[in-house]
Amino acid sequence: MRLKVDNFRFLVQQIRKSEFSKNSAVLLGGTFLAQLIPVGISPILTRIYSPAEFGVLALFVSIAKIISVFITGRYESAIVLPKEDKGGVNLLFVCLILTFVSFVLLTAFSLFFKSSLLALLNSEGMEQWLPWIPFTALLMAMIQVLNNWLLRNKKFKALSSGKVVQAISTGGVQVSSFSGALVVGNISGQVVLIISYLKSSFAGIWALRSEVSRAEMWLNMKRYKNFPLVTSLHRFFDLLQSNVLISLISSLFSTAILGFYSLTTRTLLAPAALIGSAVGNVFYQKATSYHQNGLPILPLAQKVVLALLGLGFIGFGILFFAADLIFETVFGPEWVVCALYTRILTPWLFLNFISAPVSGLVNVLGEQRTFFVISAFGNTIAVAVFAFVGWKYQDIQTSLFCFSGLMSAYTLVYLFSIFKALKKFDKTCV
Repeated sequence: MRLKVDNFRFLVQQIRKSEFSKNSAVLLGGTFLAQLIPVGISPILTRIYSPAEFGVLALFVSIAKIISVFITGRYESAIVLPKEDKGGVNLLFVCLILTFVSFVLLTAFSLFFKSSLLALLNSEGMEQWLPWIPFTALLMAMIQVLNNWLLRNKKFKALSSGKVVQAISTGGVQVSSFSGALVVGNISGQVVLIISYLKSSFAGIWALRSEVSRAEMWLNMKRYKNFPLVTSLHRFFDLLQSNVLISLISSLFSTAILGFYSLTTRTLLAPAALIGSAVGNVFYQKATSYHQNGLPILPLAQKVVLALLGLGFIGFGILFFAADLIFETVFGPEWVVCALYTRILTPWLFLNFISAPVSGLVNVLGEQRTFFVISAFGNTIAVAVFAFVGWKYQDIQTSLFCFSGLMSAYTLVYLFSIFKALKKFDKTCV
């Protein structure tokens, strides 16, 4: 017990004294406020909207996320990597061009095959929102592009304030309680976030406009060709376990059950969104700098993982043991079934909370191909087992239990492989 206490003190000390603590604090503060708003209004929303309406929102967002992975070729993840701003700004324009071309093609596709797509989704509530999916995917892609540009330029305050403005806009619309407000609020929040990011990044991009050329864009596309060829597929398989799973729940069970699952993951992921994303953004930028200068990254990664281990143990522990009380008291008696889902999913999401912030090292180390194989295998097996169990037994609890167990094992393997790659890189720095 003494060892655990000493370790926890060490973790807190590292967060305070580490060289990226100031930037983490800026992002953490903004992320805290941004998460406080949706968490604060959730008890209101669960009393306004039905589980089925939450299910429609989850399905809408999940489809848009899957599409957004491919429309930029994942080149946005490479924006941080070039040493010179010239490379970064040309990659930014590559992403913008790919995004708008993809938007036009996807819009045409959704209009021509509307009936077939609705039949596949098996959700009546999606009919009015299907034409908006390409636009939402475009918004998601642009947010990631601008996020990485601001990250490259270390504008952490802009990233932080943008998230707060987005949360206010989304929440303000959703509590209005008109028909479709959940989806409209989600879309409006993303539009506001893009405007905020553009205000913070436009001047810097405009100053570099003379550096942009077709030759430079093509050169950087070839230099970072692993991103569309491997990283985009890698990201797809990462999304497979969360977003394709949502589509499966809707098809195999119902949008109401999907609504319960959606609120469960939303509640469990609150600690991850609060701390993990802030630390992950700063860590990615710092690890990139270390890599460019030939400095060892392993000690920094160890501090991050240990800190998240201690913090996650507390946060997820509370959610695990107090789940019944939380969901019945905060969200209403109708949502108490989420407590059972919470206990089933906690082990996997706890491990994911620890590993997610350091997963960007795959791009920094250039190990996309290796981790693509790991991701493809792990996520495909987990989703396939979920689909089979759900189809055969028609029991969401059994399906989630199998899925959570397999994803926990996969996440441990993934984290172990990252540290193995780090050790290999650090040996070259000696």
